[in-house]
Formats: sequence, C-alpha cells, structure tokens
Amino acid sequence: MKLVIDETFAGLTIKKVLFDRLKFSRAAITSLKTKEMGICVNGEHKTVRYVLCAGDVLSLQIEDTKPSPRIQESCGPIDILFEDEHFLAVNKPAGMAVHPSKKLQDDTLAGRILYHRYPLVFRAAGRLDKDTSGVVISAKSQVVSARFFHLIRQHGIKKCYLVLTESEKEPPCEGEIDLCIRRHPESYISRFCFPPDGTETESETALTRFRLLASAPPYHLFLASPITGRTHQLRAHFSAIGFPLAGDTLYGRESTIIGRQALHCHSLSFCHPVTGKDLCITAPLHEDYKNALTAAFGAVPLPDINDLKEKI
Repeated sequence: MKLVIDETFAGLTIKKVLFDRLKFSRAAITSLKTKEMGICVNGEHKTVRYVLCAGDVLSLQIEDTKPSPRIQESCGPIDILFEDEHFLAVNKPAGMAVHPSKKLQDDTLAGRILYHRYPLVFRAAGRLDKDTSGVVISAKSQVVSARFFHLIRQHGIKKCYLVLTESEKEPPCEGEIDLCIRRHPESYISRFCFPPDGTETESETALTRFRLLASAPPYHLFLASPITGRTHQLRAHFSAIGFPLAGDTLYGRESTIIGRQALHCHSLSFCHPVTGKDLCITAPLHEDYKNALTAAFGAVPLPDINDLKEKI
C-alpha cells in the first residue's frame, strides 16, 4: 500500500496517520513494525515516530505473506454479490460452514473463497451458522478487516434477516425483543434467554428489532435486524417469544416445508470501510427457502429494497 503525503497528512507522525486517519488497529500496526520493510518513506525504513512531509511516499507492507492455517481449499463454486480490491461479499448456501472445525474440514466457505479469489488469508467480517444462508463478507487485508471490526463494534453494519417462523400464536406487526442471552449450562451449543435483571454482563445483552412481512398461520415471515450480534440471537429470541423458526430443531421442531432453520441474511447496509460510499448488499434466496415461502404463502413476499433503509 502506497500513500503520497499531501497537506492533509504533512506534519503528522506515521503513528498518528495510521491510527487516526487510516484507522489501523494496534494489531495491524504491530504487524507492520515487526516486518523488516513494513513501514517505509521514500524507500527507506522508518519508525512510527517519523514526521511526514508533503510529497513523501509512505509505503506499508500490508500484503499477507503466510496462508491461513488449517483451511483446506475447495474448488466448489461461490456466488459473488460484490467485490472490489478491499473485500468480497458472497451468498453463503445453507449446509456449509463458514470456517473449518474438527468435524467440518473438507468443504467450507473459507476454503472456496481461498481457492477462487485470493490465495492466502480468509478474514470474515462476521459469520453465519452452518444452516443459515445469506451475505458473508471477507476482507482482503488485515487493515480492511480491522475497519470492519470497528464498524461492527460501533453498530455500523445494519443486518436484515428473513425469519420464517411456525406458530399458532397471533403475530405482532412490529416490535423489539430485549432479552439477554446466555449459553445453556447443560449444552455447549444452545442458548437461553432471560429478561435484563441486573445479573447479566455486557456481552449477554441482546436486542432485536422486527417487522411482520406476511402471515398465514401457522407460518409468519418477519424482517428482523439484530442490533447486537450474539450467537444464535435470532433463533433464540424468536423462540423465546413463542415464534420458533420453521425447521429449527434446536429451538423448535422439524418442518414439513423446509429442511433447516428458515433463516436468511438478506442484506447488509454500511459505509464502505475505505471509500466511505454507502452500500446495501443483498443476497437472493436459495431454492429451498423460496419453496418454503411459496408453500406457506403461495408467493415469495420479499421486502422492497427501500424498506431496508427504514428503521425496524
């Protein structure tokens, strides 16, 4: 990465430019400092205390030199929704893990992306459960990954999910679910919800906003936005208010219209971490979800793209 210093950066130290102007993380700066030619000005190695002058050429060795460990490349296809030099967004199919695990090594989203698009490191900006479909972002450098992490921490990425539930209850038209989430003491996987009572930690608070899109009992389709990002948040929250996801055998039961939890990350809206441009990346539904909606409602009641900009 090269940056020609103009009057905006002239007179500042490299450290201040990296931290305050380019929004590098401490880890990214530490990584640069450990490389022999990680930080150079006009071709000469410099420390972060160096004061930049107008016309200087600041070079940063942010390219990866070592591959992601323990990720096996896979030649399976990827559905690209957006790509530029900074990051890639794909439509993850259901039934595929984002990262490899002890039980899932052969075919993962990480392995497919590394095979097709760039050869070294996979950096997901968030993740989806194995049986959840939809938008997944992968940053192409440590710097961009850190900026996405900052966006996530500042709630700068609005996520909209399609949530198909199965319940005999009368569905609310819109609202909020403000229930804390903890790991179940008798299960490594499942979570349970409880009202805020003063015993929760900051990492357990969870808030979801939602709006009803369609209803044909026992099926109800919601557009939901998790304000926080807890594990299984939407699955646990909707189950806790009496509307478990269709096909979710962990928090509900099997469904006759879909063979997995009916959860799809429909869109991500955010400011581009490098250019600042407003983006809204949407992921088309896969066939199993479209078939489920047709079976439930006789049609596929998707929200208009402008609806995603409204507060839910």
